[in-house]
Amino acid sequence: MKKDKSFNKNAILTDDDKSCNEYMETFEGRYVLTKIEENETVIKGKWGFIAPYDLKNKTLGIWTNINLTTNRRNLLLAHIKPYIISVFQDCDDSFGANFNVENLDNVCAIIKAKIKKEKKQLTPEQLQVLRERMNIARASRIIKQKNAPRSQAC
Repeated sequence: MKKDKSFNKNAILTDDDKSCNEYMETFEGRYVLTKIEENETVIKGKWGFIAPYDLKNKTLGIWTNINLTTNRRNLLLAHIKPYIISVFQDCDDSFGANFNVENLDNVCAIIKAKIKKEKKQLTPEQLQVLRERMNIARASRIIKQKNAPRSQAC
Protein backbone atom coordinates (compact mmCIF):
# COMPACT_ATOMS: atom_id res chain seq x y z
CA MET A 1 0.00 0.00 0.00
CA LYS A 2 1.46 3.37 -1.00
CA LYS A 3 1.51 6.27 1.42
CA ASP A 4 0.79 9.80 0.31
CA LYS A 5 3.28 12.49 1.38
CA SER A 6 0.56 14.19 3.42
CA PHE A 7 0.12 11.06 5.57
CA ASN A 8 -0.10 11.99 9.27
CA LYS A 9 1.50 9.33 11.48
CA ASN A 10 0.27 10.98 14.69
CA ALA A 11 -3.43 11.05 13.77
CA ILE A 12 -5.67 9.05 16.09
CA LEU A 13 -7.83 6.42 14.40
CA THR A 14 -11.44 6.22 15.55
CA ASP A 15 -13.49 3.02 15.28
CA ASP A 16 -15.17 4.42 12.14
CA ASP A 17 -11.76 5.11 10.57
CA LYS A 18 -10.58 1.59 11.38
CA SER A 19 -13.67 -0.01 9.89
CA CYS A 20 -13.41 2.19 6.77
CA ASN A 21 -9.76 1.26 6.34
CA GLU A 22 -10.53 -2.43 6.84
CA TYR A 23 -13.35 -2.17 4.31
CA MET A 24 -11.10 -0.50 1.73
CA GLU A 25 -8.42 -3.13 2.26
CA THR A 26 -10.83 -5.72 0.86
CA PHE A 27 -10.17 -4.08 -2.54
CA GLU A 28 -6.38 -4.19 -2.16
CA GLY A 29 -6.04 -7.24 -4.38
CA ARG A 30 -7.58 -5.40 -7.35
CA TYR A 31 -6.53 -1.75 -6.95
CA VAL A 32 -3.60 0.20 -5.54
CA LEU A 33 -4.65 1.74 -2.21
CA THR A 34 -3.27 5.03 -0.89
CA LYS A 35 -3.38 6.51 2.60
CA ILE A 36 -4.26 10.19 2.69
CA GLU A 37 -4.91 12.73 5.45
CA GLU A 38 -6.29 11.48 8.75
CA ASN A 39 -5.27 7.91 7.95
CA GLU A 40 -8.01 7.46 5.39
CA THR A 41 -7.43 4.71 2.85
CA VAL A 42 -8.64 5.50 -0.68
CA ILE A 43 -8.36 4.28 -4.24
CA LYS A 44 -6.69 7.10 -6.17
CA GLY A 45 -7.23 7.67 -9.85
CA LYS A 46 -6.14 10.21 -12.44
CA TRP A 47 -9.42 12.14 -12.20
CA GLY A 48 -10.36 11.63 -8.53
CA PHE A 49 -10.46 9.18 -5.66
CA ILE A 50 -12.83 6.65 -4.12
CA ALA A 51 -13.43 6.23 -0.39
CA PRO A 52 -16.15 4.70 1.83
CA TYR A 53 -19.34 6.76 1.90
CA ASP A 54 -21.91 4.69 3.82
CA LEU A 55 -20.72 1.34 5.16
CA LYS A 56 -24.17 0.27 6.35
CA ASN A 57 -25.61 0.48 2.83
CA LYS A 58 -22.34 -0.63 1.20
CA THR A 59 -21.91 2.50 -0.88
CA LEU A 60 -18.65 4.15 -1.86
CA GLY A 61 -18.03 7.79 -2.67
CA ILE A 62 -16.15 9.33 -5.53
CA TRP A 63 -14.62 12.80 -5.32
CA THR A 64 -13.04 14.57 -8.25
CA ASN A 65 -9.74 16.38 -8.28
CA ILE A 66 -10.01 20.12 -7.81
CA ASN A 67 -7.77 20.90 -10.80
CA LEU A 68 -10.19 19.50 -13.40
CA THR A 69 -11.39 21.74 -16.19
CA THR A 70 -15.13 22.32 -16.54
CA ASN A 71 -15.28 20.22 -19.71
CA ARG A 72 -13.40 17.31 -18.10
CA ARG A 73 -15.62 17.49 -14.99
CA ASN A 74 -18.81 17.47 -17.09
CA LEU A 75 -17.52 14.60 -19.23
CA LEU A 76 -16.59 12.62 -16.11
CA LEU A 77 -20.02 13.24 -14.61
CA ALA A 78 -21.72 12.12 -17.83
CA HIS A 79 -19.74 8.86 -17.85
CA ILE A 80 -20.38 7.93 -14.21
CA LYS A 81 -24.05 8.99 -14.24
CA PRO A 82 -25.41 5.46 -14.93
CA TYR A 83 -23.58 4.09 -11.87
CA ILE A 84 -24.24 6.74 -9.21
CA ILE A 85 -26.99 7.06 -6.62
CA SER A 86 -26.65 10.79 -5.94
CA VAL A 87 -24.34 13.70 -6.76
CA PHE A 88 -23.34 16.53 -4.44
CA GLN A 89 -21.26 19.68 -4.81
CA ASP A 90 -17.92 19.31 -3.04
CA CYS A 91 -16.30 22.71 -3.72
CA ASP A 92 -16.71 25.45 -6.25
CA ASP A 93 -15.11 23.40 -8.97
CA SER A 94 -15.44 19.72 -7.99
CA PHE A 95 -18.16 17.24 -7.14
CA GLY A 96 -18.72 14.08 -5.19
CA ALA A 97 -21.09 11.19 -5.77
CA ASN A 98 -21.96 7.91 -4.13
CA PHE A 99 -22.46 4.57 -5.84
CA ASN A 100 -22.98 0.89 -5.02
CA VAL A 101 -19.98 -1.36 -4.49
CA GLU A 102 -21.11 -3.54 -7.42
CA ASN A 103 -20.21 -0.66 -9.77
CA LEU A 104 -16.67 -0.21 -8.40
CA ASP A 105 -14.91 -1.67 -11.44
CA ASN A 106 -16.83 0.58 -13.83
CA VAL A 107 -16.22 3.73 -11.79
CA CYS A 108 -12.53 2.87 -11.31
CA ALA A 109 -12.16 2.51 -15.07
CA ILE A 110 -13.73 5.95 -15.59
CA ILE A 111 -11.49 7.77 -13.08
CA LYS A 112 -8.49 5.73 -14.29
CA ALA A 113 -7.63 4.14 -10.95
CA LYS A 114 -4.37 2.25 -10.70
CA ILE A 115 -4.93 -1.46 -11.12
CA LYS A 116 -2.75 -3.73 -9.03
CA LYS A 117 -0.61 -5.88 -11.29
CA GLU A 118 0.66 -9.24 -10.22
CA LYS A 119 4.37 -9.80 -10.50
CA LYS A 120 5.24 -12.55 -12.90
CA GLN A 121 7.51 -15.31 -11.69
CA LEU A 122 9.99 -16.64 -14.21
CA THR A 123 10.45 -20.36 -14.58
CA PRO A 124 13.95 -21.78 -14.02
CA GLU A 125 14.33 -22.24 -17.80
CA GLN A 126 13.41 -18.60 -18.43
CA LEU A 127 15.87 -17.48 -15.74
CA GLN A 128 18.65 -19.51 -17.40
CA VAL A 129 17.93 -17.98 -20.82
CA LEU A 130 17.90 -14.50 -19.26
CA ARG A 131 21.26 -15.11 -17.53
CA GLU A 132 22.81 -16.32 -20.81
CA ARG A 133 21.58 -13.23 -22.67
CA MET A 134 22.93 -10.94 -19.94
CA ASN A 135 26.34 -12.68 -20.04
CA ILE A 136 26.49 -12.34 -23.85
CA ALA A 137 25.58 -8.65 -23.61
CA ARG A 138 28.24 -8.03 -20.95
CA ALA A 139 30.89 -9.87 -22.95
CA SER A 140 30.14 -7.96 -26.15
CA ARG A 141 30.25 -4.66 -24.24
CA ILE A 142 33.66 -5.53 -22.77
CA ILE A 143 35.02 -6.52 -26.20
CA LYS A 144 33.79 -3.24 -27.72
CA GLN A 145 35.46 -1.26 -24.95
CA LYS A 146 38.79 -3.08 -25.46
CA ASN A 147 38.71 -2.64 -29.26
CA ALA A 148 37.66 0.99 -29.20
CA PRO A 149 40.35 3.42 -30.39
CA ARG A 150 41.87 5.35 -27.55
CA SER A 151 41.99 9.09 -27.81
CA GLN A 152 45.29 10.69 -26.98
CA ALA A 153 45.44 13.77 -24.86
CA CYS A 154 47.20 16.81 -26.32
